[in-house]
This record gives sequence, C-alpha cells and structure tokens, in this order.
Amino acid sequence: MARKLATLGTASFVFRDGGRVISNGLVPPPAAAILEEIDNTILKRRVTFRAGAERLTFVVAGRRLLALAAASEGLAGAAELVGEVLSHDDPGQMEAVGSLIALIAQDERPVLVEAVPTDEGGNRGNVGIPVERLAELMQIDLAEPVLPMQMFLEACEGLYTACLFRAGEAWIGHAEEAELLERLRDVAERQWERFREAYGRHVPAADTPRLVMLEGAAGGEDCLSAAWGYGEFALLVHGRDDLLDIHHHWRRIFTL
Repeated sequence: MARKLATLGTASFVFRDGGRVISNGLVPPPAAAILEEIDNTILKRRVTFRAGAERLTFVVAGRRLLALAAASEGLAGAAELVGEVLSHDDPGQMEAVGSLIALIAQDERPVLVEAVPTDEGGNRGNVGIPVERLAELMQIDLAEPVLPMQMFLEACEGLYTACLFRAGEAWIGHAEEAELLERLRDVAERQWERFREAYGRHVPAADTPRLVMLEGAAGGEDCLSAAWGYGEFALLVHGRDDLLDIHHHWRRIFTL
C-alpha cells in the first residue's frame, strides 16, 4: 500500500482524446498497466480501457472486476460476458476476462483509461475477480520493476559502438575498444555528478526523461548521446547517421 501511495503521489499524468494514458504500448507493458489500474481502484468505478478503436468497460471496486459492462464488437468472446456479474469461482470467466485484456493490450498500442463513479455491479462478497488472481492467471508480476532505460539500450543495440549504463552504484559498459570505454567512463562520471547536482534535490525533475545528443563530442565523426530517465543514466557513442534512429527509440520508450 505504501508503494501505491508513493506512486500515486508522484505520478505525472498525460491525457489524450479524453482519456488518461497509462501505457505508451511499451512502457509500462500494456497488460500490466491495465491490471495496475484495477489494483489502484478501491471505490466503485465504471472503468473503460481503450487501445485504438477497441474498448473494454468494467465495473471495478475494491481491486476487483465486478462486471463487464461493455466491449467493442470486434473483441472475440466479449459478447457472452457483457452484462454478466463476474466471479472468481468461475474459472471460465477468469480465462475469458484474461483473454480480453490480452487482446486489447496487444500490438504495442497506447492504452488510455477513463473512470467514472457508478452503482452498477454486484454487492455480494463472492462477486468479482481479484486482480491478484487475474495477474497470477496471466503470469504478470505487478511488483516487477519497469526498466525503460534497459529497454532503450536494447532497442539501440547495433546503433552504438560504445555504451555505459549506471545500474545502482556501478557502471556497466561495453565498447569495441577498451580505450574508448575508459574515456567514456571519465565523461560519464563528470556528467553523472553534474546531473545529480542539478536535479538530485528535485525527485520529479530527476525522474523526467531527457536525451542530449552532441555531434562530434566523442572525437572524430562519432557522436555522444546522454540519456536520463527515472533515476537512471546512460551514455552512447554512435555515428552521426544513427542520431534519428536513436531519438526515435528514445521517444517511443520514454514518452506517452
């Protein structure tokens, strides 16, 4: 509960087309983002999840799915559940709900949510599917940390000749030349200290993703890019022709 209160207290929300963006399609993983939203819903709400033209509307309360109130026609298996009171005692219902969430969470599409108060749904104690049971069924660990910086570095693999990533209190590096990695480590230490001095006292500012790209800063024709995000930091050495691709990956992962 303490983790949830801290998360809600520091969250920076983005709204688009009348809904709040909970996943950009990659970060956090869409299905996990949907379950996390259910897990954060205590008071009874009519909660609609949208991805593209597809919608799923649940009645949610007490971190449980009480009923499927509405669904897009194209979602296979949804029609049979719409209007039905959901129960964790029905394994078939649980599997069907998990499949519907997986369908709307596919294809790396941004997921938006809308929530309004409602009196719909059941009131009996055995009604509803607890989010932890659904997460177990879908093999999703809601406590697993999201690691966008590592996702960014993996997406950029093949675009850089050297990389240095700060994990915890240690630097993890890779370079084709040992001398280049050593020079990069010196730059990284200086930049990391400057970053902490500038933003260390302001947690939201330190968490805000940033990408700085410097042409020729690594010597010769090589460029240097510094990436910050959610308290993590990385330096990349790459060619000038790779600037746009690296920026594309950064925007795809770090922006909603």
